[in-house]
Amino acid sequence: MRRALYVFAFVSCAAMPYAEAEINAGYSAEWLTHVAQIVALATVMDAEIIKGPGEVSFVKARFEIEEPLKGGFSRGDIMTVHDWSFENDPLKLVAASKRKRRMLIFCSISEHNFREIDGKFVFAEQHDFKSAYFVDEPVAGLYTADFRKVSGFDDLLQRTRAQVRKDQDLLNSYWKGTVERKSLDIPPDTEAFKDLYLGSVCYIYVPDYKPK
Repeated sequence: MRRALYVFAFVSCAAMPYAEAEINAGYSAEWLTHVAQIVALATVMDAEIIKGPGEVSFVKARFEIEEPLKGGFSRGDIMTVHDWSFENDPLKLVAASKRKRRMLIFCSISEHNFREIDGKFVFAEQHDFKSAYFVDEPVAGLYTADFRKVSGFDDLLQRTRAQVRKDQDLLNSYWKGTVERKSLDIPPDTEAFKDLYLGSVCYIYVPDYKPK
């Protein structure tokens, strides 16, 4: 999983070629849980591909909520989520719906994307990785605060539940408190560094609690 934030071009003189080094950042499972508006264990009931503007395509998927972890849904509710990309169905949700596969989904309301989906639920992350994880597949693209890969789905689910509780405890204890994004420098010789290093510094985003 590569998530480049910005690029530095180092140029020694006009006549010489330049080298690029990208600053890259990855998400901790805890930060993804915090920033998502809806988090739920759910089953893909049906999905369809809808042609969007230009090269964009949308996947409209309906999920039956099995365990609501965060947000306003209840067990048994049906939630519609729109995925968008320049590929047709990168998560293979159409095929997954035929098998009624279970997923852990992290969703937010779309803003400033496309008029067809703005105001509707999308996966909280839409670009280099999709914030939806099949129960029966390895977890990719998420890390721990000590720079390890999330070890598997059970580990992700446990971390997600714990983060939801932690956020709620903070709200109950410090109702004026805030949670900010903190960037941790990733040291070499770690799993996260091997995945995310692109020639410059790389970070992991984690929640940082600011009681007031």
